[in-house]
Amino acid sequence: MRITAVLILAFAGPATLRADSAWKREIVDLTRLDVLHTVVKRYTHSIAPAGSAFAVFDTNVVRLIDPRDGREIQTLTGHGGLIHDSGWSRDGRLVATSGYDETLRVWESATGKQLLNVKPLASFACSVAISPDSKSVAAGSSDDGKLVVVDIATGKSRSFQTPDKILFAVDFTPDGRQLLVNHVIQNPADTSLRVYNVADFTEVKIPVKGHVGSYAVSPDGRTLAWSNPQGSIVLLETTGWTELRRFDGHLLGATSLAFHPCGRYLASSGRDGAVRLWNVESAKEINSLPIKGEVDSRIAFGSDGATLVVATADATVKVYGHREPVSGASRPAPELPKIEAPAPGK
Repeated sequence: MRITAVLILAFAGPATLRADSAWKREIVDLTRLDVLHTVVKRYTHSIAPAGSAFAVFDTNVVRLIDPRDGREIQTLTGHGGLIHDSGWSRDGRLVATSGYDETLRVWESATGKQLLNVKPLASFACSVAISPDSKSVAAGSSDDGKLVVVDIATGKSRSFQTPDKILFAVDFTPDGRQLLVNHVIQNPADTSLRVYNVADFTEVKIPVKGHVGSYAVSPDGRTLAWSNPQGSIVLLETTGWTELRRFDGHLLGATSLAFHPCGRYLASSGRDGAVRLWNVESAKEINSLPIKGEVDSRIAFGSDGATLVVATADATVKVYGHREPVSGASRPAPELPKIEAPAPGK
């Protein structure tokens, strides 16, 4: 399960960005951001990585909404109970959903076609995530600690019993080889965050203790960021799992973290009423957006690097960006990618 109040995405900048930490020289201007679009909808849960749509849960129906104008792009119907979680593929073409009807489903976001409908767990899936290659979907149990990976084409699944009970958040690493699983603070364990190899479900021991409010992996997979309740954001390199640096992000801890596509910047949000943008190398804050306080949030950078989408718990979605003067005129706002149906045979 993921709690969503704020969502952040980045879009087209003046130059093409490479999604790896080797990109160091170009500077992305995230220091000044103005509201370009505002959309008011019901409870917003998740957003496509490229910013093409966000998901709204309407009892047992998932509605995919365009963040620019509020237009309903697609309506996903089929669940027999309330929707509990959703997750997108990296390219936005697929969306996975879980519901209290205990089903796990995968859909084509452009056509609404249902590709998968299974019941892989004894209860409903608390969290779902689609693999980077879009071939499988992972789900974490809401009551018995089971972790399952399901092949989308065949429906065949592999499961593993974790030592925890409620698997609160599940995500693949960028290379698809590992799963990061965060459980709720009530579970009696030394750490709430665990890492498992997808191939055999063996656990990768990491030096993280206690409750983890949020976590994120850099696009190149070399850095893990995690937040603690004391307000620190800790960066670990993922080869030997040594600490790189830490910085104070939010008074009560960050509830959501996300790396920029180039790996140079990190976004964080918390219940202190702010979304903050950081330079990862210097650990310096480069911008802060005032957001409604006492609200949990989720943030995610998009693929192009210059614009932000912010969705608050009051169901207001705002697209932030900046228009550079061009010969006395304003540059048009960056265009968000459109959801397109897969080509035949894909």
